[in-house]
Amino acid sequence: MLRLLALALSVGPIWDLMMLAAMPVGPGVPAGWTVRPVRGRSAPTYTVSGEGDERALRMEGRGSAAWLYRSLDRPVDDGMSLSWSWRVLQAPPSADLREKRRDDSPVRVFVVFGRLEDLGRSAHAIFYSWGGSADAELEALSHVSRRIAVVRLKGGPDADGIWHDERVDPFRDHERIFGAPAEGIGAIGIMQDTDQTLEAASAELRALAFAPVPVVGP
Repeated sequence: MLRLLALALSVGPIWDLMMLAAMPVGPGVPAGWTVRPVRGRSAPTYTVSGEGDERALRMEGRGSAAWLYRSLDRPVDDGMSLSWSWRVLQAPPSADLREKRRDDSPVRVFVVFGRLEDLGRSAHAIFYSWGGSADAELEALSHVSRRIAVVRLKGGPDADGIWHDERVDPFRDHERIFGAPAEGIGAIGIMQDTDQTLEAASAELRALAFAPVPVVGP
């Protein structure tokens, strides 16, 4: 919570997307979020864990895959950044985002430009992923659809168990990857997928929030 307060003071109002502080420790997902398993696979297990005065959402699975998402009542427009903290406790060791048959990740944060229901038709998405053996600067279109991009932020075949803070500018990323301005973000989500390698994964995520893009001074 101190990190969120510091972010609010530095860049303006923030939008806490999971509101984990209001949830008890135990099984479950944040209020307003929906779990949708991928291609009939079982979903990972989701647990709200406690660490001091903070909460984190833990995802654990083996051979599982699911979209955990929240559709937004109002689209998020350009000028907003997305930040979060994540850590990987167990990574699928043979995962590699570059190869379709090994394209797994212990945790991904994704944004959908447009409606989630239109993904694959008119909407685009970017999946900010924890990568396995893939190149550190990997940025590519998904094996699933050319309307989905995968950006590797952190990774490695072994889990380091360390919290990593991230901040991205989805609209600038969309312009760079897809070559055109984006429409508003209509959904936000988290994914863990191990349906390709059938290996185990465990990860935690906290402090997922939108905030104004920081203004860079002269």
